[in-house]
Amino acid sequence: MFNSNLSNMKNHKIITGIATLFVVLLTSGFVSAGKPVPGTSEALRKILTDHVSFPDFAKETLTSGFVVVSLEVMENGKLNIKAINASEPGFQQHFTADLAEVSVDNASAYAGKTFYYRFDFVMQNYG
Repeated sequence: MFNSNLSNMKNHKIITGIATLFVVLLTSGFVSAGKPVPGTSEALRKILTDHVSFPDFAKETLTSGFVVVSLEVMENGKLNIKAINASEPGFQQHFTADLAEVSVDNASAYAGKTFYYRFDFVMQNYG
């Protein structure tokens, strides 16, 4: 009888541990059935990449570059760039202008968080 109860307790702990892991993964955005979970870094990156275009000057000069940015989503859905750096000023100006047009739905899901990204602009990716 004692061994049976001990075995049941071990099984319960394993099942509880698996359930807890799944909940943590679900709330952190890793398990999302193909769509990023709102409020996660992955979801905001998707929004940003949908709005940021490849700069015309870089297409004309066959220039590649990058932008590193930290930002937050304001209550009204607009983005507040906290810090930005780029491989050259043209990429920074272009990126900043593209972000000015972004309005994030469900802004409260992103409240109180600072997001950090690096965006690479590479000519071969834009044919």
